[in-house]
Amino acid sequence: SRDLLVALRRVVDRAVGVLGWVAQRLTARGALRLGAFVGRAAGHLWPSARRMTITQVAGATGFEDSAAVRRLTRVVAERLGENAIEVVRWSHSKPARVEAEGLGHLDAALGRGRGAVVASAHCGPWETLPIALARAGYRVGLVTRPLRDPAFDMWLGRLRRDGGVRLFPRGTRAEEIAAWLRGGGIVGIVIDQNTRVRTTE
Repeated sequence: SRDLLVALRRVVDRAVGVLGWVAQRLTARGALRLGAFVGRAAGHLWPSARRMTITQVAGATGFEDSAAVRRLTRVVAERLGENAIEVVRWSHSKPARVEAEGLGHLDAALGRGRGAVVASAHCGPWETLPIALARAGYRVGLVTRPLRDPAFDMWLGRLRRDGGVRLFPRGTRAEEIAAWLRGGGIVGIVIDQNTRVRTTE
């Protein structure tokens, strides 16, 4: 119900607020260490997510060594936590300067006048990079899907839009995305997702 979603949003906002207050009082390195700790803790608190990550890591790497898979799973959890803490820090203050390498390739693609499609994966600062590009003057759009947690989905969507990022929820008509590209926009697509869904028209 709507009342439940409102209550969930308040809980998430309160939790993010506390985490952001702590993160803002740490150095950048200290905040990343906190994020890694939060990621590891989350992996233990949500066994189902941990099992899914183990399955995905094993499938992606082909490793048969369970110890190696567990080590990589721990690294994935730590990187996820670091990315989350960066997003929280950004949502509570003016973001720190982000240095990006290879922007010349993006500028060259945009210079052809047909926009640019950027395919990436859930690695590195995948949430902070689109906002950094948008604040640097690029027209950035993201193809998104709803998250399992409605309250977190609302919070993250609000953060992205406040950062200047245009959102294209899965199911958006292709004509709308094409128009964005023709206007010189960037469309970011995360490729390591389940694509066995109905495509856009």
